[in-house]
Order: sequence, then structure tokens, then C-alpha cells
Amino acid sequence: MAKQQIQREHVARTLPAAFFLVAKPLEEILSRTAQPLPDDFVRAAEHWTELKHWAILVKFQDCENKASIFRMCELEPEDTSELLGGRSCRKIIRSIYSSLNLRSEHELQMWLSHNSWTFVWQAPHAIRMSPIHVKRLCDNNPLNGKSFHPVSANCQEWVRELLRTVPLCVQCLSWWISGLPPTLGDIGLPALGRRLIDSKPAGILIYSPVVQFLRFGLRAILLSLLHGARS
Repeated sequence: MAKQQIQREHVARTLPAAFFLVAKPLEEILSRTAQPLPDDFVRAAEHWTELKHWAILVKFQDCENKASIFRMCELEPEDTSELLGGRSCRKIIRSIYSSLNLRSEHELQMWLSHNSWTFVWQAPHAIRMSPIHVKRLCDNNPLNGKSFHPVSANCQEWVRELLRTVPLCVQCLSWWISGLPPTLGDIGLPALGRRLIDSKPAGILIYSPVVQFLRFGLRAILLSLLHGARS
């Protein structure tokens, strides 16, 4: 298995670390809701980074062994109902830290493509960090343990908080993350609905079911994450 979640990081050496933002279609994350997405929305959402699941990919360059070490950081909403005797309960955010057991950048590209991940952003320059330090940043993300919310406390906000804790001076950090795309919380669902309408060629009507979905259906699907079982 190329991607393997690890509870304890053993690589303690400080290495050049390149940070990347990767994203995959939100429809895959929400497929377990069994709620169909309108075709117009699916086609448009392919170009909307705000409607995708975000994760951080870190590439450590081990010059001594002439090898690359790949790690992925992301969140997973954890269902707490089992902790309360099966009663319905909120989901809380927990961090997922995984090793990508790949031998080259070519294998990385193939694995990302096969699993519907795409590169969205790259930090302007590499910094020196250890994999253990990155694991600690994931474990100490300020959103961990808080109630998951599909708009205001989601994977995108979790990624942004993670990058904000990278040990850089305030001025350097602001420049380092300045190219990050806006999150769903920044844009808001109504603005995304207007974007779809504005993107339609002149003379083509937007059917009311699609507009109604953008206004109400997407929010309902996102909120279902609070109660649905994670695949």
C-alpha cells in the first residue's frame, strides 16, 4: 500500500522540506452521501479549488541517501457516537499523518493522478525541518478536537492553520503562504452559486433545479458530513 497512516514518526533528521497543497474532487469525499450532483455543477466544480478536499504533501530531500521522503497531512472528521453508546453525536476533527511509500517523483506523480489528487500550490522555497517536527505540527493543529463544520472548520481551514504554525518569522510566513487559494469559508456558498451562473455562456439558461441545488442542496450535502459514516 503506497499510502500508510503512521502514528509515530521515526525520521528525526533535519532535511530540506518542500510543502505542496494538493486537492481532490469533493464529490469523491461526499460520494457516501448517495446524493446525486447536477451535471452542470460537477463540470464547474472541477475548476473550483474551494470545492475540493485539501491536504499538505511534504517532500523531504535526503541528500545523504539520495532519496526523497514523502509525507501527507490532512484531517478526518471522527464520529464520536460510538464513544457515547451509539447515540448520535457531533464529529470532531482529528489529524491524519501518512507516509507515501514511493521511490521517485515519477511514482509520486503516478500515484497522485491515480488517486485523483492534483497540485494546487507550492511554497516559494523549501525550509529545513524534520519529519518528526511536521508530525508534531499535525498533532498540535489548533483545530484538532474541535467540532467539524463543512464550511468554517473543514479540511481547507485545517491546512491553512497547519501552514501558519510552520516556524518562520511573521513577515516570512506571510510571504510564504501568500499564494494560497481562498477557502470555501472565504468565498461562501452564495458566491460560488453566482460564479456558476456567471460562467455560463450568453444565451444558455440556468435551469432552476441547478440554482436551487447551489443555494440549498450543496449546504445539505456538506452538512451531512456531520452525521454520515466515513468511508
